[in-house]
Amino acid sequence: MHSFSLKIAAVIGFVLCAAALGDSAEPRVFTANGKLLTEVKAKIQAGDNQFDGPLASLKKEADEALKAKNYSVMEKPVPPASGDMHDYMTLAPYWWPDPSKPDGLPFIRRDGEVNPEREKFDHNPFEQMSKNVNTLALAYYFSGDEQYAQKAVEQIHVWFFDDATKMNPSLKYSQIVRGRESELKPSGVLEGDRLRRVIDADGLLTGSKAWTSTDHEKFVAWMKQYYEWVNTAEMAKLEAVQPNNHGTWYAAQTATFALYLGDEAGARKWCEHGKELIMSQIEPEGSQPHELQRTKAWDYSRYNILAHIQLASIGERVGVDLWNHQTPDGRSLRKAIEWMIPYSNGEKTWTYQQIEKPKLADMFIVLRRAAYAYHEPRYEAEAQRVQQADPENSRFNLLFPKPSF
Repeated sequence: MHSFSLKIAAVIGFVLCAAALGDSAEPRVFTANGKLLTEVKAKIQAGDNQFDGPLASLKKEADEALKAKNYSVMEKPVPPASGDMHDYMTLAPYWWPDPSKPDGLPFIRRDGEVNPEREKFDHNPFEQMSKNVNTLALAYYFSGDEQYAQKAVEQIHVWFFDDATKMNPSLKYSQIVRGRESELKPSGVLEGDRLRRVIDADGLLTGSKAWTSTDHEKFVAWMKQYYEWVNTAEMAKLEAVQPNNHGTWYAAQTATFALYLGDEAGARKWCEHGKELIMSQIEPEGSQPHELQRTKAWDYSRYNILAHIQLASIGERVGVDLWNHQTPDGRSLRKAIEWMIPYSNGEKTWTYQQIEKPKLADMFIVLRRAAYAYHEPRYEAEAQRVQQADPENSRFNLLFPKPSF
């Protein structure tokens, strides 16, 4: 059988398995939209083939995740200052040995250039763990195939529960700068954003034989400890007041954790703070000066918009409208999105720093989300124009399918 035929057969099997599920309960998710997921799943069960491409992409990624090892925080070459290997530890990405010093210490900053030594520590395992868990949970949700759920649960156990391998619920030793280890590193709190993927996996795995109520309760207990840390630790408090994307992502992730844990007042507080962030970060014409100062100004401008979008989506659920909030002088999230569009479709040439090839495809996500939020067909049309994107086959279509207006 030709490879194309094998691929189609595999997807048909994936879809047939999904069709047998028949469960229409809306999953409790926070980075995706439970209502849309339910609608997409129902269409797949009804034989709608528009999702064959995205399902094939998801299945390929999930099958690769099935074969991946179970990551843990025990893989780093040395423990942090605490001496406890269970403490998460990473090196700050943009800090390098000082060539003018015999021992290279203290490290010096080279913005936008990642020191490869960082990959020896817990950053990569955390990234891969959260991606794999989310991918496997999504594959289980759409297919009902317990092998995906089982592997996701195994990985969650290793990272969060098992005494020999579990991560302590804090990021105290994240983004350490060599030679300046005693200094607080607020930027390290940003790495906790990966927990949003696992939170969604919790909702997507509900109903699986592998993911028990005890597992759910243990993960909630871990998240409560982390939520306490991210609200009270001095380095977390410093991150919360950062003027750029760090401050926005702190608000977005903390609002998400709050809502997941049932602290609606906490979620609302950070969503209301989003109004202040719009005022301080976005100019009336839509540019973001703090991000334009970076050596990867395009990527950081888009990245900060994604943080505002996550905060706005949580705001929808607690009565705070950040999508349409506008300051008296015209600053708004929508203006920031509009400002980026001519650069994403090539109508304007980017004149700010961008030392790497810009991640243009990621603007597809921004524009698709904007199309939904503003019921604006033009944003969907622009999403289709984004260079490097694969709008038809991206698994993102399972989360936010092409809207019909």
